[in-house]
Amino acid sequence: MFLMDQAMAMDLGKYKIRVNAIARGLVDSDALLKPLDDGLLKKEGERIVPLGRWANKTSDLTSMIFYLGGDMSSFVTGTVVFIDGGQSLVRPRMRSFL
Repeated sequence: MFLMDQAMAMDLGKYKIRVNAIARGLVDSDALLKPLDDGLLKKEGERIVPLGRWANKTSDLTSMIFYLGGDMSSFVTGTVVFIDGGQSLVRPRMRSFL
């Protein structure tokens, strides 16, 4: 994902097109977490995620989408932004819950 994002940013920059990606961590509504009751879900979020909670689709993910799509990020391209509360720092990607 990193190289494709960067290659597209290099190719499309001359047309003033920015290319960025969002790599999200687990959110409380993911199917992998569905078997957990609310209390255990909260407890596991506190244990697994360095920031102590699961990502919120409405605020955490949406705010980054608006930022990257808006004028405030007009000089940002070729990046991958991790919205995972630090999960990728302590656990390999895609295995953050295991």
